[in-house]
Amino acid sequence: MKTTTECIGIREYLLHRGLRPHRETATHGMFLSPLRKERTPSFSVRYDKGLWYDFGLGEGGGHASPAGHAPRRVRHG
Repeated sequence: MKTTTECIGIREYLLHRGLRPHRETATHGMFLSPLRKERTPSFSVRYDKGLWYDFGLGEGGGHASPAGHAPRRVRHG
């Protein structure tokens, strides 16, 4: 069974959750981390590969599966 992000894409999933990129190109975006409070974007997302990496936590993964973080712990706004 596909996850929501596999069906709609990781960028669209984050936008739907109220997260907006601070910088982006066609294949990459930098967001404020949805996993913790921060002022400088350190949450890197590769749209073309469906991957993310949080430089502050030193964790990353694909779609919404990394250690179960993204779907459960995404903070709104």
